[in-house]
Amino acid sequence: MGQPLCRCLAPAAAVVLAACRPPSPPAEPPAAPVTPEEQAAQEQRYEDLAARLAPEGTEALAALTPVPDPAHGAVFYQGPVAATGSTAYLRLVQLGQSGARALRLVVRYAGSDWIGAEECAVTVDGRMAGSFRTGRIRAERTTDGVVELLDADADTIRPVLAVLLEGRSAEIILRGSNGSAVIPLGPAELDEMRKVFAASLR
Repeated sequence: MGQPLCRCLAPAAAVVLAACRPPSPPAEPPAAPVTPEEQAAQEQRYEDLAARLAPEGTEALAALTPVPDPAHGAVFYQGPVAATGSTAYLRLVQLGQSGARALRLVVRYAGSDWIGAEECAVTVDGRMAGSFRTGRIRAERTTDGVVELLDADADTIRPVLAVLLEGRSAEIILRGSNGSAVIPLGPAELDEMRKVFAASLR
């Protein structure tokens, strides 16, 4: 016979199991905001980065894998993405009829329980680069837990993206209504992001 999960001795019958659980860890302190001067410098870094990587665009685009999305009349271009786990990557979206393109930053959280992610903060090489709100692509349960797939229009996060693409390592900190999670990015992930970014400039 298994041991009970919790034993509470209280006169009130309304005492619930949650009262016996250990207290939640303290909330993570908010990151220091990026100043207007820092944001302007980041914007200039974006322009410089685009000018530097633009000549690589044609070759970079040819190396990407096109993934048709008939339901939305679009084609996604992206590098190799791990099939499982938490990660982040850039995706170039091309609409079939108009040929219009959009660059999206996609963040995938995989864990044991929902965090209800609504915001991303990005640190690059140990320093805060900025934060932004995210849209939700989908959230689903899997055999291993849950997956939340989020994205943001790269054009709206240009200052953050510029710093991210020039980094050697980074962390994406997801914050939501049910908690937070940290997704580390190494040289391989950042290199793939640079290639997709270059392809978007073609």
